[in-house]
Amino acid sequence: MFNVPRYQREYTWAKRDWENLFDDISDNDKGYFLGSIIVIDHGYNAEKGVTQCELIDGQQRLTTVSLLLAALYDQLSKHKDDAEEDEDEVNVELINLRNRLIMKKSKGQTRVVPQVQGKNLQDYRALMGERVSNQIKDTRPKYAGNRKIYKAYAYFESRLEAMVEAPERTHPNNAYEPSATSSTKCFPQ
Repeated sequence: MFNVPRYQREYTWAKRDWENLFDDISDNDKGYFLGSIIVIDHGYNAEKGVTQCELIDGQQRLTTVSLLLAALYDQLSKHKDDAEEDEDEVNVELINLRNRLIMKKSKGQTRVVPQVQGKNLQDYRALMGERVSNQIKDTRPKYAGNRKIYKAYAYFESRLEAMVEAPERTHPNNAYEPSATSSTKCFPQ
């Protein structure tokens, strides 16, 4: 479990950062280095059944990657009947994605725990509950769709939807631009 401490800044990445990350992942080979994170290992917590790490550097990137994985999980769930792979393979991939986001043994506990400033933690948990795990019962805070956590998710959801609908437009040189309604479509106020 990666806990972002209170002294870290709130989630600040914006469209340019999300776009750069998505394009880096899309344009490079499997195993591409996305950068390092620095943690303090607080050891295994037997009560929670997890190793707890305090995230010192890389919280913006790690939070963003987890939002991308959540959008990927959601898209794969929506389109699993259209997949060319065997249904069992798709279900295994869905389980693997969910387990990268939500703790297996601690039902309803996210692997990334953003800090609380700017309602980051509330927004993140509500989004994971809506899109990834019905075991997280957190309700969406008021105005969550206007804040960065939900906007990042909506951006990745748009990019992934575009890849499904028009694969030839997925490369950044094809000037993909998400629709202006994408965030309000998914996250009404």
